Amino acid sequence: MNNISSAFEGIGTTGLVALGALVLVELALMVAALISVLRRPPARLRGPKWLWVLVILFVNLVGPILYFALARKPEAIDIASPPDAVQPHHAEAVADVLYGSSAPEDEV
Repeated sequence: MNNISSAFEGIGTTGLVALGALVLVELALMVAALISVLRRPPARLRGPKWLWVLVILFVNLVGPILYFALARKPEAIDIASPPDAVQPHHAEAVADVLYGSSAPEDEV
């Protein structure tokens, strides 16, 4: 226990806060990368899943960054058929809900 306290003795408060922030960033990146690799289908990865899990776990801060930069294949986008455009009547219906109807109401 004395060796641990003597190791952090010369760092100071600012250094300890910076070290704590670095540890939190490392853990957040590791958790996000592990969730991503486990949810991603193997066909959308460059290399086997088990290899990327090992890289994420054992190559500390650089492993998750390597995973996000190199391992994921981009999703194929079909540009031949564009997504359905917003219909004008749909936009008018949304505007009517938000701002009230612009059509004159019949008097009773």
